[in-house]
Amino acid sequence: YAEGEAPVGETTVVRRHFSRGMPSIEGRHRFDDYGAVLLRELRAGRTVVRSDIAHDPTLDDAEKRAHALLQLAATVNVPLLQHGRLTGIFFVHQRTARRWSDIEVG
Repeated sequence: YAEGEAPVGETTVVRRHFSRGMPSIEGRHRFDDYGAVLLRELRAGRTVVRSDIAHDPTLDDAEKRAHALLQLAATVNVPLLQHGRLTGIFFVHQRTARRWSDIEVG
């Protein structure tokens, strides 16, 4: 990833996807499709938790549609940093809204 703000169209690649009854989300995805703050927060080392994407006021309609296409209704995005640089993301999701507990997020 480049330093600073992400250019429009910056992507991440999902290489492995483990699921029970969910379709695969392996492939290339644009960060800006999933909310303007997502990449900035991950680069800052902050976990991004979304409990009810369909009703999340921080996401616009296009961002909600991008999540819906992948059947993502609730997510936890944990940044993996190496020497202060975002190198990966541990990502947990489910198809229904969910209030993630502090233990689950931790």
